[in-house]
Amino acid sequence: ETREQAANTSLGVIVFASFSMDEAALRALVVDAHYAGVPIMLRGFSEGSLSTTAARMRSLLGEVEGLSGPEAEFLGGVVIDPRAYRIFNVEDVPTFIALDGPLPDCDGLDCSAPPPPHDRLSGNISLAAALQALADEGDQATQYAQAAYVRLEAAR
Repeated sequence: ETREQAANTSLGVIVFASFSMDEAALRALVVDAHYAGVPIMLRGFSEGSLSTTAARMRSLLGEVEGLSGPEAEFLGGVVIDPRAYRIFNVEDVPTFIALDGPLPDCDGLDCSAPPPPHDRLSGNISLAAALQALADEGDQATQYAQAAYVRLEAAR
């Protein structure tokens, strides 16, 4: 996705992840995020290269059962956005954020705008468990976590 498309992430859920995560956990997270309609945010390109990042993602995902053709091309809506990591002060992955407002519109590597209202959860748990917890225990954007959870469950 382009930076402008990522900036249009105004309401919903974002998952912050990294290639440093356990491969099986990252793969499950990316596949579930696809079905839930939730973008995966990476801080930057693997080895500083778009082609290396794309190759690592293709290698990670391999053949995903039940997906082929154009649908497989869209699997893993991955966004590279170091700005979002700074805005939400994300240090640990995975981090799950349900937000109720647009990401601040700021440019440059030093963007330090305050985050929109949001609920947050970090830890090595499944996307379904994170969405359930955000929907049940959050206070800012529970409806978006619940909607993503419903999409994920409907796809299973």
